Amino acid sequence: MTNSSKLMLAALVSGVALSAASGEAPVQLQRGIAARPGAPGPAEKAPASDPAEPPLKVEVSYSSPGAGGPGVGGMAPRGIAVRGPGAAAGASSVSVATGAKGTTLTLSTPGSYRGTGKLTFKNSAPPMRLTLRLEGMPNQDLGELTLGSGALKLAVGAVGAGPTTRYFDARGKAQEADSGAAYTVTARRRGDGTVDVLLRRSPGAALGKELTLSWGAGVGVTGDFDRLIRLKQ
Repeated sequence: MTNSSKLMLAALVSGVALSAASGEAPVQLQRGIAARPGAPGPAEKAPASDPAEPPLKVEVSYSSPGAGGPGVGGMAPRGIAVRGPGAAAGASSVSVATGAKGTTLTLSTPGSYRGTGKLTFKNSAPPMRLTLRLEGMPNQDLGELTLGSGALKLAVGAVGAGPTTRYFDARGKAQEADSGAAYTVTARRRGDGTVDVLLRRSPGAALGKELTLSWGAGVGVTGDFDRLIRLKQ
């Protein structure tokens, strides 16, 4: 052992002895690495969510005007498949995911071309930034989309592949710009037909624990549906 190695070993032994005499916790050493007293330890992982906050519980139920999509008696326009029944019985649970961009609720819709989903927030009000992801929708642009909560109605209008953004005041009246907007809604249709609806509200903008989402297919499909209804009558 060289003189320098002997000196380093003696210094380490002296440091440990002094720590024991002073009542401090002994310094742990890794093989070949001298730990510096007071050096920070490994960082602790932050919890995924605040354990004091209960998980968000949401239920959804659906209703639609027909028993099989855009037609009477389950009829659909040629070349367009109906993905599911026109209405879902009872209420079903909703997949909830919370992250840095807010809360996302994933809804498995019945696949109807026109319908309404009623969401009930069981243990809290809707988050300030909320995304509704509508899966199972027909792969068609929407001719109309409306959000509602009590007397409040937010009429978004047509929704296609590009983002559609609408601004509303506290009473649900549409406005041109985001300045002073109480509610902002951005909606778009994905390539597989899934529709994402992002609802942001300003401080003080209220929403009840029940939120409705109504949709209707594009102009052509909606027109066929209404015409068949009139013929049936």
